Amino acid sequence: MGHIRNRGMLFVGLCLTAVLMVAVEASAAGVEGDSTVAQKSMFDLIKKGGFVMWPIGLCSVLAIALAVERFISLGKGRMFPESFISNLQSAFKSGGQDAALTYCDDKGPIGAIFRNGVLWFGKGSERVEKALDDAGMREASKLRRSLKGLSLIATISPLLGLAGTVYGMISSFQSLGLESGPSAGRTASLVTGIYEALVTTAAGLTVAIPVLILYSVLAGKVDNVVDEVTELGDEFMLAFDADISAGA
Repeated sequence: MGHIRNRGMLFVGLCLTAVLMVAVEASAAGVEGDSTVAQKSMFDLIKKGGFVMWPIGLCSVLAIALAVERFISLGKGRMFPESFISNLQSAFKSGGQDAALTYCDDKGPIGAIFRNGVLWFGKGSERVEKALDDAGMREASKLRRSLKGLSLIATISPLLGLAGTVYGMISSFQSLGLESGPSAGRTASLVTGIYEALVTTAAGLTVAIPVLILYSVLAGKVDNVVDEVTELGDEFMLAFDADISAGA
């Protein structure tokens, strides 16, 4: 059920992104109804957003790269090699503790966790359980830290958008102060400047909202990994019960 929920949240995030982009496009088409003023396309508005659009665009690219990398890395096939415990058992039977440790070396976070348990064979079940728990907490902490980039992007993007809007409005009011002529023309110029300045806020939110959803989905996958490791730990303790207690 967990993977269905994660996919559902991802779908909602993508839909929300599409809705926000359509809303920005609609505002571009509808704000200026005067036939003497050409309607602005999405690309025109992005250009009007100014230099702040560059870091926002960079944030979106980084978010996509980080999310794809994390989805791949946290995939069940990557995190949990097939028949891990039975293969570890076979390695231990054929080559002893050294062979079991070697088998764990290239198996990623899961290998690191159970390598720690193998090191304590013969010391009793309590010590092995504590070794597994400690290693599991360290690896879970590493996995959660690997999501900090997405969390940072979700926090920074709307702030960049807001900063761009503030700079744009300052520029609009400065231009208004230098203009002369009918008040209607100056007001129209001000309105145009303000709505163009708001593009950066829309862009920042368009990036931040789906990134925040992606972060939540990936955090859920990390929690699922922790649950799977707990179950695998129980299987490990049963499979190696005699070896764990030997000499204790």
